[in-house]
Amino acid sequence: MSLERYGLPSPEGGSRSLKCSMADMVRSAARGCGLHSIIDCERYTITHHVSDDRHMSGVKDALKKSSASHGFELTPIQVETIVNCVWRPTSRVNVGYDVRRDGHPSTRVVRKFMSPVSDMGSPVFIDLPPGMEKTIVAPIVSLLLSVERMDEVCPHMQHGVHRGGGEGAGRGPSLHDPTNGCLTKAANIMSSMYPSERFVVGANKIAESLSREDFDFALIVCDSSSFGPTKALSASVAYGSLCFDECTDNCDIKNNAVYSIVPSSMIYGRLLLISADFSKMTEYNSKMGSSRKGSMIRRVFGNNQSLEMAHAIKGRLGSYAYGENATTTRGAPLVACLTMNAVFPRDQRETVVGTSADLISDVNLHTFGISYRGPSSRGSGRPLRLI
Repeated sequence: MSLERYGLPSPEGGSRSLKCSMADMVRSAARGCGLHSIIDCERYTITHHVSDDRHMSGVKDALKKSSASHGFELTPIQVETIVNCVWRPTSRVNVGYDVRRDGHPSTRVVRKFMSPVSDMGSPVFIDLPPGMEKTIVAPIVSLLLSVERMDEVCPHMQHGVHRGGGEGAGRGPSLHDPTNGCLTKAANIMSSMYPSERFVVGANKIAESLSREDFDFALIVCDSSSFGPTKALSASVAYGSLCFDECTDNCDIKNNAVYSIVPSSMIYGRLLLISADFSKMTEYNSKMGSSRKGSMIRRVFGNNQSLEMAHAIKGRLGSYAYGENATTTRGAPLVACLTMNAVFPRDQRETVVGTSADLISDVNLHTFGISYRGPSSRGSGRPLRLI
């Protein structure tokens, strides 16, 4: 682990060990990793107004009670995340930037963006800090959205999620990407909240292969390395939600499902993009630019995403370069998309991180590193050394 990257102090006296609380680790690791931290605020100024803050007190209480009965009581931050994902607040964003033209002084331009009338079809970016159990929050979101809002998912509408949405009716399964035992726990929590409904969890299955006589709502988890979206998704099924874990990982390193091609006429209510470190979008921007048409990442950010991304985010921008006299408005819509579709507004990031860290303030994390030495140049093997 690079201590410098996370703002942690280097051990004194050449020591290889460092002891600190998990709270400090979370605060440090969350620095510069949130969704809004990747936006180039030197280029853009952002004003975000949330006008429809839906409290959903009944649903929140039910989530806490049901999760506690299954030995996993959701924290207030987790509950807020779930509710904000299922019911996206209506908001507007003003994005300001300078336009420069040859022979003329720069002009300040402000573009205004409104969230769509219906939030169906829109993406949601979940950037909870490390340790906040995103892998149980996301499946609860998927199932809760299907139960509460499936009637709004239109079986006849093709969703284009880039800065837009849709509406409609129908029932169907959710598709979830991470593989772990949290899925069953999420289904159990939902069963307690909705005892008259039947929930099932399946792994690496095609939705049509599930018998509708056996369930009301299904959660399908797919291992993208062996059963990715190309095989799993179908245009004939209305999905409550699609969920992609570790959505910012470089697809050169692992098979990232968000870069896979999906059916063009696919129907779904919500797209969940999850990562504890959205700063990777700046590191891998050049790869995102070369993603194929028809991929999920392009449905989120548009076919000109490489140019928009390079303008909108800070950090390493690959091989892209722009002159000082650019007249383009490129980047502003993407800034608005990131801002409006984040689970929490930018001004709440510090509160979310602080609250998350305080939950584990009395926990210590002990780590160690292992260095492996291979055979010497003479061909004689050397033992492995623990450092």
